[in-house]
Amino acid sequence: MSAQYGTDKPDLRFDMQLKDVTNLLGETDFGVFRSVIDNEGVVKGIVAEGCGNFSRKQIDEFIQFVRDRGAKGLVTIALLDGPNTLRDISFDNVRSSAGRHITMDDIRQIAHSMGAGPGDLMLLSAGLENETDFILGQLLFYMKEVPFIHRKIVSLNC
Repeated sequence: MSAQYGTDKPDLRFDMQLKDVTNLLGETDFGVFRSVIDNEGVVKGIVAEGCGNFSRKQIDEFIQFVRDRGAKGLVTIALLDGPNTLRDISFDNVRSSAGRHITMDDIRQIAHSMGAGPGDLMLLSAGLENETDFILGQLLFYMKEVPFIHRKIVSLNC
C-alpha cells in the first residue's frame, strides 16, 4: 500500500494517491526530471483537487515542508479555473515552478495520467522511489492537517 499512499498506514478517509508519471517523461527536456530518470529514479505526484488557485505563499509551504524532510524541492503545476477540458488549457491557464522548462504537451499528459483537471494543483517529486514515496507520503499527511487545505479536501469529499 505504500506505493499508492507513500505509507503503510494511510488515512483512507482522504483518497489522495501517489501517481507515477515517470513513463510519460522518458523523453522530457526538463533537466531535473531527465537527470532523475536517467539515474533510474522516478517522478511521482499527487493531485490536490480544487486547489489550483492556491497562493504562492501556500504552495511555498508545501515546498518548504518537503525540503525540511530531505527533498531538493517540489515541482508544482497549478491548472487554473477557466477552460473546461485539458485540451483547452494553455500556458495562460497554468502556473508552474517548471513553466519555462516543461511543454504544454507534457503538462496535459501528466494531468491526464494523474486525473487532474482545470482548478487542480499537481505536486511532483523526483528521486529514488523509496525516498520519493516517503516524501510524498509525508506531504499527504501534512496536507490533511493544514487548515487551508484540510477544509478544501473535506469540502470536496476527497
